[in-house]
Amino acid sequence: MQNHLKALFIRAKVNDVGVNKVLVDGGAVVNIMPHFMLKKL
Repeated sequence: MQNHLKALFIRAKVNDVGVNKVLVDGGAVVNIMPHFMLKKL
């Protein structure tokens, strides 16, 4: 198995609101953050 260096983003729907960038963590969690907030980090 090859190591993955790039972040994995998927689309999700939360309370019928589309979220375009959902970061899939290497652990057992999914972090949901709006793209504008990700840019501020």
